[in-house]
Amino acid sequence: MRMVLIVRRLLRGHSSRYSMTPSEYKKREIPLAHFYKPDLSLKYRAVDIGVPLVALGVVIEFGVKEIGEDIKLMGIVEECEMGLAGQDTLGVAWNKYVEVKSQIPDQSDVKVECGISFPSEKQGRFNYLASVQVDRFDSNDDRLHQYVVPKGLYVVCTFSAENFFELTNAALDKAMAYLLQTWLPNSDYDMISDFAVEYYDYRCLKDHPISQQVQSAPVDIIKNPPEMDIMVMVKRK
Repeated sequence: MRMVLIVRRLLRGHSSRYSMTPSEYKKREIPLAHFYKPDLSLKYRAVDIGVPLVALGVVIEFGVKEIGEDIKLMGIVEECEMGLAGQDTLGVAWNKYVEVKSQIPDQSDVKVECGISFPSEKQGRFNYLASVQVDRFDSNDDRLHQYVVPKGLYVVCTFSAENFFELTNAALDKAMAYLLQTWLPNSDYDMISDFAVEYYDYRCLKDHPISQQVQSAPVDIIKNPPEMDIMVMVKRK
């Protein structure tokens, strides 16, 4: 009887956290977002531009750069609910993007993919775009969303982790939180954009789950350990 109660509690917990039972999850094959324990020490550690910060397996470094031209992106948008854990809507967006990527026209030679978080009209939600950089907008496909990252001054948070999975999950969460909650408030810059850019290029491809991605990349550009950027538009205080 005790084991039955424990299982029921686990099932109830899974259902309340992920809005589905384990059986429903297996049938739908939806990726799940998990809670990663934050590194509380990061909250109290500010670093200068160009000075690496090492914490719990993540190396973070900041820079500032001027982007001289708009960056055009095209991909798949999913509306996401804010929360610690649940269905990984960001993962759903990337899965759908992979399915249509080959159909996106005019992809840029720079081979950059971006994840963009930007506001939703619904309270407690935000939009997430999984996308590739394109040279022009030339598609009538209703599935594809067009987005422009405007030229201007950006803070660039570059970070690395042990492998691709860690880079795009726990390390990304830690870097984003540190950038927005600690580094920017203590810097000489104010964030003026309502979006954040996850910038994926050849540097992040070590241990990438899609082998074709790795095979198409110049070996000398793939970083070990893998690294990527988060960018936000800023102005001097």
